[in-house]
Amino acid sequence: MVSVLVWGLYLSAACAVTVCDASITPRTQVNSQERLVTPQTNTSVNFDDILYPIRGRVFRDWDQRHVCYPAEFYYPRSVDDIVAIVKENNNANAHRQIKVVGAGHSFSPIMIADDRNAIMMSLDKVNKFLSPTMEAMDEYTEGDQLVTVESGMRLWELNENLIHLGLAMENLGAITEQSVAGAFSTSTHGTGGSLGSLATAVRGIKFVSANGTLVSASIDSNPELFHAVVVGLGAIGVVVEVTLKVQPAYKLYRSQTKWDLDELIHELPVLLQRYERLQWYWTPYVSGENAVLLTREATDKAIEPAGMGCWNGTKVVTPTCVDISNRVLSRDGRAGTLFTEMEQFIPIAHCMDALNDFRAFQEMPEVVAAYNPKDKLFTGVRYVAADKHWMSMMYESDICVISFIAWGNTHESGDSNVFKFYAQELERISHRYGGRPHWGKMNWGTRAYFRTVYPRLDDFVQLQRSMDPNGIFMNQYLRERLH
Repeated sequence: MVSVLVWGLYLSAACAVTVCDASITPRTQVNSQERLVTPQTNTSVNFDDILYPIRGRVFRDWDQRHVCYPAEFYYPRSVDDIVAIVKENNNANAHRQIKVVGAGHSFSPIMIADDRNAIMMSLDKVNKFLSPTMEAMDEYTEGDQLVTVESGMRLWELNENLIHLGLAMENLGAITEQSVAGAFSTSTHGTGGSLGSLATAVRGIKFVSANGTLVSASIDSNPELFHAVVVGLGAIGVVVEVTLKVQPAYKLYRSQTKWDLDELIHELPVLLQRYERLQWYWTPYVSGENAVLLTREATDKAIEPAGMGCWNGTKVVTPTCVDISNRVLSRDGRAGTLFTEMEQFIPIAHCMDALNDFRAFQEMPEVVAAYNPKDKLFTGVRYVAADKHWMSMMYESDICVISFIAWGNTHESGDSNVFKFYAQELERISHRYGGRPHWGKMNWGTRAYFRTVYPRLDDFVQLQRSMDPNGIFMNQYLRERLH
């Protein structure tokens, strides 16, 4: 039975609806007002077949920094449900803000609903694996290895389905908690000098536009629209379905070694020639071997350690291991430690210049003197190949990614003032070299700067305004950077 909107089947909100706090703030204790409020029982109604709004739902992002109080929160179970929500918003001529959330694994407020009357929806129940079926695999050839899934599917769910079919993604990021659509809509990435972000695996996309119309775009039929909307930032519409390019399942050998930072940087040109999938990081203010090199290589060896592979829960078993690709590239599940992160994407020709500048800042006497050993810091480097998606950080540019993290603990993220002190300097350095920030991670970017590094930004904004003239999918974060 197609779900229908039923209004009035909810309790009054337990807390007043307020504008979101989208600044970096210390985590606060969740109180009794933040419980999910469920509708009153009505034995004449089958709630499995009804789409109803929840009021009193408080949304927090992954590191607990950004909080909002949407007027209504939905858990649609189908594309029809999503179309109904958007059309009802149009029929009422309300033009209420609509923000969509997957895993909420962003450090920026890109998904935050910051209007008092906003609608939020989670796509967790729009998560079907649509094709191919196991029965169709006999006719599945290397030339057409495509899979189609609903947008709310988490990456770990996608990986499990692919393994079952003997398939795998070409590349993945460090974790698999994100939704498929959330990952490619913000150009989430792994590492590999000739490997693209997750968005480069997309071959087709369907989304619900602001007027409730279902729109399709593909790399073959309408490439201009396709490259505009794949990294759509949640600003164009509600992504509901995606077709991905995959490949036969494969195994990787993982090696993690400690280095002296100066020695690692000296050897880096040779290492980059040798290893396709390479990343490295260092912990500042630690003596001795304070850098780590992580490489992954294709292999036909058996899984090692036998019967376990690379991970025991969320912890790496040994510095070296062999496992199926997704278990070498990513970690399933959320990390136990909360943290806040920035990533800056630097054109590859300026990578070492930017890194040297940031390292020099970290080593300034006054910065060293101000450092508190209780603050655990991280600087990491990965590499990603250029693509053609208008709002991708890799648009027409091979890049290196400089990541800065302030670690916290299992209860709260790192100190927000410490994070801001280092991250804002990294952003200033990035701007010297034409860098771009990760859309889903902390940044203080502006439209004035973004126009200098995103050649298609004005085209993207023109498309966004034509498809969403009332700006229902926009929020303050996006307006500050796009408008």
